[in-house]
Amino acid sequence: MLCYINLDLMAAYRQYLSTDTSTQYENRQSITKINIVISESYKRIYGFGEKIKESFWIAKIKKAVDFLGQCDDEYQQIEEELKLLKSNNVVNREMRDLAVHYDSDPMKVYIMLSALSAAEVASRCTVYMQVLEKVTAFVNKLLDLLVKKLM
Repeated sequence: MLCYINLDLMAAYRQYLSTDTSTQYENRQSITKINIVISESYKRIYGFGEKIKESFWIAKIKKAVDFLGQCDDEYQQIEEELKLLKSNNVVNREMRDLAVHYDSDPMKVYIMLSALSAAEVASRCTVYMQVLEKVTAFVNKLLDLLVKKLM
């Protein structure tokens, strides 16, 4: 799953970089795709609200950490970074909702698209990818430890 998320982010980012800059709408659509991938993958990895308990991070990774009886400090540190993504507005659900579901008021969608900043979305993507890299490395470490423990 983490590899798919990484591939989706890279593909969306590449689409943004390869858009014709004279076509602002195409450019903005590629930027919204980056935001959609960030929001949807965050929802799958960590979740929102009550769904956090069912998320990959809590339901799978915490379970592995508890089973191993180690890596809790690293787990907690990465979890704090995951929480910060939401509180620092790296994950923008409102933009995602407007980009995916539109709205009964088309002006909300227009305003969202008009206000998009490629630099701001690229910055959020970079921050997100740094945390995603830590999650991926941590999961790989846990897998190695689990294999050794179960052998």
